[in-house]
Parts: sequence; structure tokens; C-alpha cells
Amino acid sequence: MRKLPTILTALALVMVVWPEPAALAGEKQPPEQNLAQNPSAQQEANEVRQFSEEAGELASEALDFLNADFYQEAISIIKNIQTQFELSAYETAITQQLLGSALYELDDYDGAILAFEAAISSGNLLPKEASNLRVRIAQLLAAHGKPAQAAQMLED
Repeated sequence: MRKLPTILTALALVMVVWPEPAALAGEKQPPEQNLAQNPSAQQEANEVRQFSEEAGELASEALDFLNADFYQEAISIIKNIQTQFELSAYETAITQQLLGSALYELDDYDGAILAFEAAISSGNLLPKEASNLRVRIAQLLAAHGKPAQAAQMLED
């Protein structure tokens, strides 16, 4: 089977293992500068963009299955995470990205699109992360005969 571009998988791994600070909306300075000026904002950002220990271990396991081409197993773990835990917006975003990647590999493009859209809707992706997912969704839509929807996705 073909692999969803490894950038998405690598991005998911980085986001699961090494959380980044949340973007501070409306700020013109890079987030690192804003957070450096406000230590409490740094702590809050780290808490918001981290997995809880248990959910993080399962997400890492799901990613391992995804990378080993065991997509159904990855989906099973992801769905378990989604039902077993009260997920933060960040955890929702990451699990939806992982789910979308697994569904894509199983040729469930509509399911993948829905999962990627749910990741964006979580509200906890950095602007560049959300933009990258919109491009992925547009590519899937265009490749499956939905050029008008693809163009709309790129305009949003």
C-alpha cells in the first residue's frame, strides 16, 4: 500500500512525543518570544499541547502500528483513546490526524477527510498545522473528483 506522505506521520510523532507551545493568536512575535516574556503562559501552553500520560502511551502505540502498516490495529487503539479518555483539544487534534492517516491508508478517503476536518475543528492546531491539513484535504478532494470542494478548502 502507498503511504500518506511521511511528513504527516513524522509531524504526528513529533507532536505526540515533543509537544510545542500553543500559538498565541493575534500576536506578531514568534510564540517563543511571547512565551519567554510570560512564564505562566509557557506553563499553560505546555499543559494545553501535551498528552496525558495514559492517553499519550496509547497514542504512541497507535503511531507504532500505523508506521508498521497495521492500520486496523491503529484505528482500534485510536477509537479506544477517544472513548476511554476525556481528551483535551490538543489530544483530539492529534488522535484525529492519526485516525485520518490510518483511514487514508485503508482507502477510506471520505473517513480520512472527516478525521482531518475534525482535527482542524478541535481548535488546538497551530495555524501552519491547520493549513497543512487543509492542503491535504484539498488534495484528497481533487484526486477523487471533487475539484470545487478542493478549491473551497484552499480558500477557507
